[in-house]
Amino acid sequence: MNLQRNHPNSPPPNGTLTARAAHSSTGLKLDFRIDWGYQMLYSRRQYHPIYRWDGHLECSENVPLRVSALDYPPSWWGPCLSPTETPLDKPEWQCATRRKVAGIRVRTECGENAGFKLVTLSGSFAFSAKDIVEKGHLVFPVGPKFGFCTVTVCRTGHLWFRPAPVPGQNVFDAADLPLKQVHSHRMALAVLPPGAAVELPVRLPMSESRESLTECLLHVQAMILDPVVFRNFRPRSIRKRAPNPPT
Repeated sequence: MNLQRNHPNSPPPNGTLTARAAHSSTGLKLDFRIDWGYQMLYSRRQYHPIYRWDGHLECSENVPLRVSALDYPPSWWGPCLSPTETPLDKPEWQCATRRKVAGIRVRTECGENAGFKLVTLSGSFAFSAKDIVEKGHLVFPVGPKFGFCTVTVCRTGHLWFRPAPVPGQNVFDAADLPLKQVHSHRMALAVLPPGAAVELPVRLPMSESRESLTECLLHVQAMILDPVVFRNFRPRSIRKRAPNPPT
């Protein structure tokens, strides 16, 4: 089920890719991932087919690509765990999925008009560097309508489900905080140990009139992580809960 390097005697691919929306002297610096496989949550159907994803990645420009295989841990309730990342010698692989997700991460520099083509045994999928920069999130259905199998191209760090900030809003991502950085549950997280504090340098809009009221809303999105994630910060005062006395 894991991505594997192709046989050394297999023909080389026609090209490669990359993506994060940044400009350099040679073009765009791209950092993005391509996920393929079963995307539906909360289903244990046993008749889901096996999809073959053996293939390679092509680019219309002759640019070097850094490609890594992404192997997501199996999970009954959907692709909600972070993958392990293994560098590949070439942008080609062998892979199969059944009720799970796999994929690749691509990093490269290319022109704004560069085109990419993902070629697999389950189909070919084309997109451009412009699509990655401007849209950030592309979805290609694969197989039957209710098979819930897709190929997803997503720019690294792009949150397609979050509206862009409007004037007057301040947004802090995990990388903006002076805290330990981890990647868990498919998210970049900043770990705040129990009992610790962090300061946010926010400039709040104030009304010119002392008689008027200025309202500010602070929205914090947080989650409780397994102690293993921040075991170095776990205070000694935390102990296992004592069993309830017999009745």
